[in-house]
Amino acid sequence: MLYFAYGSNLSMQNRLKNKINIIKVKNYKLKGYKICFRDPYGDPDLEKSSKSFVPGVLYKFNFIEELKLDKYENFPLYYKKTFIKYLNIMFYEMNIKRNYSKANPLILNYIISGYRENNIPLSSFNY
Repeated sequence: MLYFAYGSNLSMQNRLKNKINIIKVKNYKLKGYKICFRDPYGDPDLEKSSKSFVPGVLYKFNFIEELKLDKYENFPLYYKKTFIKYLNIMFYEMNIKRNYSKANPLILNYIISGYRENNIPLSSFNY
């Protein structure tokens, strides 16, 4: 199973700060979804959208790192895990699909940093 990061975990600085040691496999476009930001904190979420895709990165992880990711993502209270079994991918999305909001500035900064670190064009960041 690979972890698809599309938010703050794209940033090496954020992963180091949270002691999350996952190994990059490759950049990846998750088709059929779009990124949005939701209340109450402006955190990123994914929602289905047949004509869209979300750029991000696929990472290898082990059980210990998954527990760290779970803690960081406040799983299972705030985020849930979604599995796309035929692609062997797991990602986090919000349990409760609240109203859209402006992006949390700190998270947005991590996402932009992560795009730059992983050579993902900023022009592909649509929300």
